[in-house]
Amino acid sequence: MMTKNKLTLFILVCLLFQNIALSQKSNVLLYEQSTSKNQIGIGINRFINSLFPSDNNSFLLEYRYTKKENLHYRAGANYNYTSGDDTNLNLGLKVGIDKTFLQSNNWFFYYGMDIGGSYNFYKRTEKHIGDVFIAPFLGIMYKFNKNFSVSTEPNIYYKTNFIIDNGTFETDNKKVWGQSGLGKIGYLQLNFHF
Repeated sequence: MMTKNKLTLFILVCLLFQNIALSQKSNVLLYEQSTSKNQIGIGINRFINSLFPSDNNSFLLEYRYTKKENLHYRAGANYNYTSGDDTNLNLGLKVGIDKTFLQSNNWFFYYGMDIGGSYNFYKRTEKHIGDVFIAPFLGIMYKFNKNFSVSTEPNIYYKTNFIIDNGTFETDNKKVWGQSGLGKIGYLQLNFHF
């Protein structure tokens, strides 16, 4: 299994350096020029768990729509349902906006903000867990060609978390607290543009 992970990493690095070495454009643009309006992304850690970190602030599937040359609308979603004795429902949704401020060859730099939330229900313990968040971020994307790219979007987030525990005998079965930190550090996303 480790050999497969090393081979995949080697191929990704070769693709990256091939495009850098063959690139002959040296001009820097202040906005993104692209013919594709849509982008779908998934975290690389979904394919190679041992090499890339997972992050609680990431979403399973992310979509990005180009409204103008340098303005993008974004959405992300999570869904997981497990039935049986340990019935569990996990839902997540985020929306956001970002703006490209610099393009240099195949490199794109952008900033933006996401807002969203998640909800988990555990039937066995009758526990509801969720959060709402806001996360400004700085994004860096490298386009291998017109259809594929890799990106990272480290962010600073603030979350309000809640737990409603109907499976407890305590009278105060609801808890709410705030949380902040750095998210998606070292998290890479593979994107398809169309």
